[in-house]
Order: sequence, then structure tokens, then C-alpha cells
Amino acid sequence: MPSRMLRVSRSSLRNACAVAVLTLGPVADAMAENANPGVAPPHSDAYGHTYGGWSAEWWQWYLSIPTGAPHPAIGGDCGEGQSGKVFHLAADFTGSEGIPCTVPTGKAVLFAMANIECSTVEAPPFFGANEEALRDCATCWADLIDVSSLQASLDGEALADLGSYRAASPLFTFAYPADNIFGIPGGPATGDAVSDGYWALLNPLSAGVHALSFSGQFVISEEGACGSDLIGLHEGDSFGFGADYELTVTGH
Repeated sequence: MPSRMLRVSRSSLRNACAVAVLTLGPVADAMAENANPGVAPPHSDAYGHTYGGWSAEWWQWYLSIPTGAPHPAIGGDCGEGQSGKVFHLAADFTGSEGIPCTVPTGKAVLFAMANIECSTVEAPPFFGANEEALRDCATCWADLIDVSSLQASLDGEALADLGSYRAASPLFTFAYPADNIFGIPGGPATGDAVSDGYWALLNPLSAGVHALSFSGQFVISEEGACGSDLIGLHEGDSFGFGADYELTVTGH
């Protein structure tokens, strides 16, 4: 009986292989095109969203946290306000190294090397009255990101081809408290926004300790670019964000 079960004709094998190639082809192509196997590919739909969709959720999380919490960007607990399948990480304004952060097992991890948002409730040059104006604003600023400055590494291994991870969000609504991270007046209230930038969505990490760092810079390419002169920036000026985390993956 075993020998009869294993007796397969060459033509049957060829047909089975052909079906396998046709079925797995798109998956294999996607894997081959992804320079970072532990990261969701740039144009993927991972954990229920595209990168653009997740970027909107990241901003909704980021803008909802009061500075008095305190906010994760200024030394607060990285777990503040976290929920769902994806764990959001903020750039750090304190300049700390090895920022301790506990991430539950099974959570994907999202961060931006460099990103920007424009909204209906901020002052120029980050103001837009409607979706078209908001998108023009976000695109303009994201175009100022120096792709060569983008950096991300996990456990000492640099991520590659970061320039392919740019994603713009759909129009989204966010809530902000009175003491919000950007000092937007009138809170608590809501606004509409569009974001753009360079992101990485890590697949769930193994239990244990992981070192993660990321950063990126904006360079003002010409005088008055994107209204940058309104906030005291001039041609040749640059600014950037980044963070250096020690992630402990544990629990449920």
C-alpha cells in the first residue's frame, strides 16, 4: 500500500509543480522584492491596513496623548494609549539612549524614520483647509526628507532600501487634548489631517530584548520651501527626529 501511494507519474509531478508556481508566484515575488524579511513590504496590506492606513492610526495615537501623561516622545511610558494589533513607537525628543520599552508578544511594531502631518487645526505652514490642501502640504514637507539620511537598525542589523517605504495617509480625523504635544490651541477638540513620510512595520518580535534605532532628516531645499520661513527655517537648514530603544518583548 505505501508503494502504491508513492507511485506518481512524471506528468502529474509537472502539473503539480506548475500549479505550485502559479499559486506561490506572487508570494515569492513579494518576498524577493522585500529587502527586509522581518518588515512588512512597502506596498503590503499587513495586519488589516496598508502603511498609509497604519500611519493615520499612528498619528491618532500620537496626537491623543497629553504631555502631562507624560507623552512617550518626552520621556513617558511607551505603552501609553496602546491598543490593537500594532504597537506604535515615537521619536524621542530627550536624546536618551536605550530607552526602555516593554512590548507585548504578538504585536507588530510601527515607527517612522521621518514623517510629517498637516491639519485643519494647526497654524501655517502645517495648515490646510481641505483634503487637497492638506495633501499638498504633507507632500511638500515629505519631499524635503533627505532619503540618504534615513536609518533604522534592529539588533545591530541595518534595514535596507528605506527610500521605498514612503507612505501617505488617507484623510483622517484625530482628537487632541488641551495639553497636546504640538501645542494646538482649543483642545480638547478634533481636527482632520493628512500625513506623509517613511515608515517601517516590524513583524512581531521574538520574546526577549531587542535593540532598535531609527532616524531621518528634513533639509530645506530652497528659501521659503513649504512655508518653512514661517517657523524660522531657511535654505540649507535641516532638522530631524529619531530614537534609540531597548525593547523587551514579553507577556501576552
